[in-house]
Amino acid sequence: MEAISHPPEKDLLFRIKALMLLRVIVITLFLSSVIAFRQKTGGILHLASISTLTIITYLLTLIYSIALPRIKNLRKFCYLQIAADIIIETGVIYLTGGIESPLSFLYPLSIISAGVIYHRPGIYFIASMASIFYGTLIDLEYYGLINPIYIYPKSDIANQGSYVLYITFVTICTFFLVALLTGFLVEKLRLTRKELHEKSDNLEELRAFHKNVVKSMGSGLLTFNMDKILTSFNDAAEEITGFKFSEIKRKMYSEIFRFPELKVIEELKGNSYPFRQEGIFVRKDTKKIFLGLTISPLKDERKIVNGYICVFQDITKYKEMEERVAQTERLAAIGKVAAAISHEIRNPLASMSGSIQVLKQKPWVEKESQELMQIVTRETDRLNTIVTRFLNYARPYPIKLAENDINSLIKDTISIFKNSKEYHTKINISVHFGLNPLIIEIDSQQIQQVLWNLFLNSIQAMSGEGELTISTKLLNDKYKRFAEIQISDTGCGIQESHKSKIFEPFYTTKENGTGLGLATVYRIIGNHRGTIKVKPNVQKGTSIILMLPFRT
Repeated sequence: MEAISHPPEKDLLFRIKALMLLRVIVITLFLSSVIAFRQKTGGILHLASISTLTIITYLLTLIYSIALPRIKNLRKFCYLQIAADIIIETGVIYLTGGIESPLSFLYPLSIISAGVIYHRPGIYFIASMASIFYGTLIDLEYYGLINPIYIYPKSDIANQGSYVLYITFVTICTFFLVALLTGFLVEKLRLTRKELHEKSDNLEELRAFHKNVVKSMGSGLLTFNMDKILTSFNDAAEEITGFKFSEIKRKMYSEIFRFPELKVIEELKGNSYPFRQEGIFVRKDTKKIFLGLTISPLKDERKIVNGYICVFQDITKYKEMEERVAQTERLAAIGKVAAAISHEIRNPLASMSGSIQVLKQKPWVEKESQELMQIVTRETDRLNTIVTRFLNYARPYPIKLAENDINSLIKDTISIFKNSKEYHTKINISVHFGLNPLIIEIDSQQIQQVLWNLFLNSIQAMSGEGELTISTKLLNDKYKRFAEIQISDTGCGIQESHKSKIFEPFYTTKENGTGLGLATVYRIIGNHRGTIKVKPNVQKGTSIILMLPFRT
């Protein structure tokens, strides 16, 4: 059996106050009606008795109001008030004709009032109480123990037992019928309120769930109406774009996403969605990122489109990864072809070099021819060196990992480099180590070759003088640790159009360059599962950033 739930204390307190106010209104209307009726009937009603009853009602209501804040058991307090109301109503019946009083409807008001406060048991209790008081009053009148005050002359039928029994029965049945209907309505109201409360809680939970889902999304989410005006913006959207929703609210979506391709939205039909687009986005801080976004129609419960929803992500890293993969595949293809060709080139080079050496030893070769042969020999050796380097690039040696201190390796490489013919005394080399020592598993010879090639590139870019800065530090992200090596120069820099090609073999902007130095760097770092970034310096020159992961 379901337990009966009573209204909460706050709600019950409000109902009690409403009941007290209703009592004052009813008794005031009653007194006003008595005064008006008395003027027409010439004083049939005993105004003094009715006024006394009214004053008592006012005084009780005042006492109730004063005592209410101090009452702990509000339900018992309600019973006391309604019981007092029934007594007062019995007095009103007595003063207005007893069995012939037209005001017996006052009892059902108390029964209905009980329905506002209580559930069915309380309603039936008040109906029973009203029946007892009314029946007692009628019995006392019938047996002549009391003489009510009659508004009209008492009829002869009022003294007949059958009439008295009939009126009493009908009136008491009316009380319980009102109690039954009131209880039914109160129960329906209780169940409706309970269901509404449950649905309200579910709706609130659903709203909170949706709000938390939207708020916790890693992807940016925005909506705009049919007029293309932005209407919502989640936290991830603010983080990705750098704009707060308050800054762009009520703006056109095209003011934020300036993709030329998005103009086709105006022409899309319903079956063209969802619409996928990618493009360059300029954040609030002027940083350019690559966005991928999907636009779909926003429909209501009737499947009517009343706006659009856009989900977008920052895919800059994925684009960079795609470029690196494409570049790796391109380099691998070039390497396979070039390696095969290089093998075929070396054999004729060896034959040419050997033949020239034999000819140089012949006594009949003139001096001028000797000089020409010398040039051929030198250029043949140079070409052979290039082919050998490329073969080393295309067919690299396996890496031999061992724990090494990156900082010590950099110092040793700098010392050797300073003693080479490529170094100029006008070049200032400075180092900044964030953590000393910085131990990581690497192939020291290959990493030293990387450093040498990068130092050489920087020296050549500075044309004889400038600043070469090498710094290291330890980086931690959510999943890995990295040793970062940054090599910065104050040279001529790298043009934006060259950045995507500088690691390709044989691509060079130098007059006598082979285009294998940075290609070799790229391969070695890739074999170490590292990454390379190229970025221009704020003032002048270029920075090459090497990221070498710690192996676990």
